[in-house]
Amino acid sequence: TGMLFNINNAAQGFIFDSKPIPWFPQVNVNYIMGADGISVPMLFLTGLLSFLSIIASFGIKDRVKEYFAWFLLLETGMMGTFSALDFFLFYIFW
Repeated sequence: TGMLFNINNAAQGFIFDSKPIPWFPQVNVNYIMGADGISVPMLFLTGLLSFLSIIASFGIKDRVKEYFAWFLLLETGMMGTFSALDFFLFYIFW
């Protein structure tokens, strides 16, 4: 997949990152999200599979709102797990 996404493994750091926002400064827990060479393909595949799953679930007729609410929660957890840069935030999304 490295050739597919043209990932430069020699580059250090993150491709996308945010400034840390302190959540619990006493224990050094920050809200910080980002993407590196491993998480970018995982984020792309999560988005693609979620899109395909939404298309495949058009046939659902019972409790549609509940289904899509749980689906959105699942996708949020997966995206957050792959883009979390703080261990506490990773644990919350997991």
